[in-house]
Formats: sequence, C-alpha cells, structure tokens
Amino acid sequence: MYPLSGRNRVVGGANPERYTAAHQTYRSPNGLSSRVSFGDFEADLRAGELWRSGTKIPLQRQPFQVLAALLERPGQLITRDELRQVVWGGNTFVDFERGLNKAINRLRAALRDAAENPAFIETLARRGYRFLGSVRRTIDSIAVLPFVNLSPNLHHDFWAESVTDELITRLAAIQSLRVISRTSCAQVKLGTMPLAEVARRLGVEAIVEGSVTVKGRAIRIRAQLIQAPQDRLLWAASYVRNLADVLKLQDQMVRDIAVQVGVRLASDAVYEPEKMATYRAYLRGRYFWNKRSPADLKKAIKHFQKAVTLDPKFAQAHIGLADGYVLLGILGLLPPHDVFPKARAAVAAALKLDQSLAEARATLGHILMAYDWDWGGAEREFKNALGLNPNCSAAHLWYGNLLTILRRHEEATDEVIKARDLDPLSISVNALLGFVYMRAHRYNLATRACKDAIELDPNNPFGHWILARVFDAQHELQKALIESRKAVDLSRSELPFFAHLGYALARRRKRGAARKIIMQLVKGSGKRYVSPYLIALIYTALDERDSAFKWLEKACSERTARLTELGDPPFDRLRPDHRFRKLAHRVGISDLASAQQPPS
Repeated sequence: MYPLSGRNRVVGGANPERYTAAHQTYRSPNGLSSRVSFGDFEADLRAGELWRSGTKIPLQRQPFQVLAALLERPGQLITRDELRQVVWGGNTFVDFERGLNKAINRLRAALRDAAENPAFIETLARRGYRFLGSVRRTIDSIAVLPFVNLSPNLHHDFWAESVTDELITRLAAIQSLRVISRTSCAQVKLGTMPLAEVARRLGVEAIVEGSVTVKGRAIRIRAQLIQAPQDRLLWAASYVRNLADVLKLQDQMVRDIAVQVGVRLASDAVYEPEKMATYRAYLRGRYFWNKRSPADLKKAIKHFQKAVTLDPKFAQAHIGLADGYVLLGILGLLPPHDVFPKARAAVAAALKLDQSLAEARATLGHILMAYDWDWGGAEREFKNALGLNPNCSAAHLWYGNLLTILRRHEEATDEVIKARDLDPLSISVNALLGFVYMRAHRYNLATRACKDAIELDPNNPFGHWILARVFDAQHELQKALIESRKAVDLSRSELPFFAHLGYALARRRKRGAARKIIMQLVKGSGKRYVSPYLIALIYTALDERDSAFKWLEKACSERTARLTELGDPPFDRLRPDHRFRKLAHRVGISDLASAQQPPS
C-alpha cells in the first residue's frame, strides 16, 4: 500500500491533542531534556540509563530515579521527603530511610563519588541532598521549520526550501537526535500559533527557524535555535556568503547548531559540485519533487537529469532522479517497466559514488519491494538505511509496509508508529497506520487512525480512501461507498480513487454504475496510463472471475506494485481458484495470499 497524494496540509479546526508526539519524550517539570550530561556521564532519563564515556553503567531503577530528581534541580536542596514522594510515592510505608540510604550508596558507587569529598552528590545532614556538578543541556529532539524567503525575487523560494531540506537531512544523520521530517514541518505556519504549541504538536524540545535572502550573487541566512517549552533563545547567527559557497555555509550552520544542542556531528565531508549550475538544477529538482503533482514530478526529473549531466559525481542528484522515477511508478502515472529500471540505475550510480547514503539504501529497498518483489533484499536495504539514519521517516514507513505484506503485523505497526513519531502531521503516514491496523484485523484502531488523518485535513482524499477500505474489510459496505465518493469528489476523480469507487459500487451490487467506471478507465487508457490492476479490482468485486484474472495477468506482467495486496479481503472470493494460487506464487506471497481471512 502506498501514499498516493502529496497534499498533506493542516487546516483550522484540527484537534492538536491527537497529533502531538510529545508523549514520546520525557519532560521534567522544568522542561529538562531527557538526556543530560555532567562530567564524563550522560543520563538518559527516558530510557533510565546511565552512560560514562560511551559505556553503559549498570544502575537499578530507584537509584536512577534519585539521580533524575537531583538532576532536575542542580545546586538546590532536594529534601528527603521530596525524594520519598518522587521515588517511593507519598503513601508508602516501607523502610524509607534504609531504602533511600541504599539508593544513594549505589548511586555514588556508579558515579565513583565519595560522601566525604563529593564531586556530584552532597549530603545535607538530616535535610536531604544536593547535586554539585554542572549539568549540560542535551537537546534530543528538534524540528526545522520552513525558512522564509526574504529575497526581492519571489522565485528564489527554492533557495529557502533547500536550506530547510539540507538542515533536516544533515541533522537527521545524527543518531542521538530525533529530527522531525520535512512533511510535518512544512505544514506549520509561523504566526498562527505560539512556538510552544508548535513544538508540542511536533513533539520536540527545540525549534530552528530562519530566513534566506538572495541578492545578486550573495546569500544571507539568518537562523535561530529556540528551546520551545520556555520560549528561550539558545542561539542566533547570521551568515553571508557568495552563492557558490552555499554548501560550505550550510555545513557551518549545521555544525554550529549541533554544538548548541550538545550532539556530535559526523566529520564526513559534504561533496560540493564544481559548478553552481549543478547545485541549482538539483535544488530545482527537489523543489518540484516536493510538490508531488504529475507535472511537477516530470519537471523534477528534468532538473535532476540536468544536474547529473553537469556533474556525474554528484550522488544526491542521482538519488533525486531515482526518487522521481519511483514516485511516477508508485503513483501509477507511468508503466512500472518504464520507470523502475531507470530508478534502479540511478540508485546504483549513487551507491557507486557513496555506499553509506541512507537515502539511496531506502530507495533501493523500495524498488526491491515494489517492483522486484524481493522481500529479503528489500528488508536488508531498509535495515541498512535505518542503521545509517534512524530518523528517516520514509524508510520506517516503507519497511512497515513490507512487514505488513509479510503479515508480520506487530513489527509493521512498530515501524509505522516510528514513522508517525518522526512525521506526526503527515496525512499519508497517519492513514497508512490505519491500513496496517486493518491488515492486522484491528479494525477499531484502524478506523481511529484514518479519522485522525482525516481530521488533520478533511479535504485530502487519501484518508477517506483508506477509511473506505477499512469499512469494506468489515463488510460495512454503505459506509465504504460514502467514503469512496468523498475521495473521488475531493480528488476530482483522480486515480486510484475513481477506480476504487467502481469497486465500492460493485460491492453494493450497483453493477451498472461499476461497469460504467470500467468503460471510462479502459477508454481513458488510450490517453494516459491506467494500471490494469485497477480494472481487475472492479471485476473482482463484480465476481466476473475470467475478466478479473485477465487484467490481473496484465498487472503481473507489468509488475504492478499493488499486486502485493493479493492477500487482502477484496480478493477473498478469488482465493480458491487455481489461477489465483499461480498468480500469488509469481508475486512471491503464495503462502500469505492463500491463507483464509478470519471473519470480520
């Protein structure tokens, strides 16, 4: 199952409480980060772990809770009664004094501290304890909001977008830092809500915002880092360079931010194209790719091809080209054989230049899954990508999709939830979580996830389409038809929403209306590409098996990505047919597709 709409925007009226990822991150009453450093030590308050110079120090739960309480108020007296409330609870009647003394002794042993000459924990007789060390802020989650274009030329928007994308990409490579994806950040409009509310909705502790001004051959970037819960400015800077040095400028800015949030940035040098025209073409490609419309995707590919021609050693341009071709195939805009081999060649070129590119590994995994139906190879590449960049929301989402194809439902849910935590305001990610729950027959959760996606943007067809499929799986056919009509109306009859309406009509025994849609699809295929899978789906609902298999065979010959859905409820009635088993075997899901579905 693949997201087919790039229009992920938030409109007024959505309930922000339902979309925040803030619950994923520990917050003390003082807004302290979940990771704090002191001396050679680092405490991960969320995981309950103590580390020293990269080595984990064993420490039991109660001593760690005492440490966490002391770290919240360094330099201040924490009374014994306060520690009892925090660690043991106000109504406990255990031998508190002995328990606290034991916890303090174990904590001092872990910190190599001495009561007589303390470096970290000072005893204040009969009153309590005080943390002596200097506590350093270590921000563990961040969002880069879209930089504003302040250039006299409004057409320089792509420069502002490029700065935003580059910051997100570089920061996301830091494994100890959770970085929100571009999709969710792009939906936040500054000035529409307080910064603390923006951070709460995105589930982050810090926000980066700024502006870009291009004038002549010069570029000025202003940026600031804000600790959102306190609305406190942590850092601000202004950079002015020649446009030809924009990559060096962005690299310096990323390194400055990394220092401020207390994380280490990889020392790998960033490849710089020799010609500014190469980078400009690449930026224009990403600018149009992010828009996701058919016309914009074709423009994006044109610009990526130009960048590759100007500098074949620019790996990012090859990745952009591959991503463009993959989207054309996934969105069903061109036949799979026309785009996926080109995408594979572009990924191979990128990996030949640099084997450690997480984006290339993720895109290769997507090709192996959607076109080759090579489940083992796809899983290997998704794991490689996430090992290189655990902040890659798309890799988590695609890996989750692979796992749900293989009916590894619990793992699939975990991966898609990770994608949602990194991209909490994405309509596609929220709706696809509903699709994963549907495949696991957890229909209440599936319905809730789809409704969350719809509430994010009621005018986006994708959430309605997935909700229609959830209702169909439960045999709530009238509700499925209502949601299918909404998707068609909102999308202005875009594929696959229009084709799914034909399926929903057939399920409601409105055979004439369903046949009419088939006729329109077949007629339209003379002017644009129409996946044979979509026509087969309607014939399946009409229970016209010979026609269904005729079009499914065509889809299989084309290696249509959605044939991975053969194990889903729409094909239940075809399952006993020997032709279905042969087809499922060719796709590589024979064991899964032939399994009986449990009753709804």
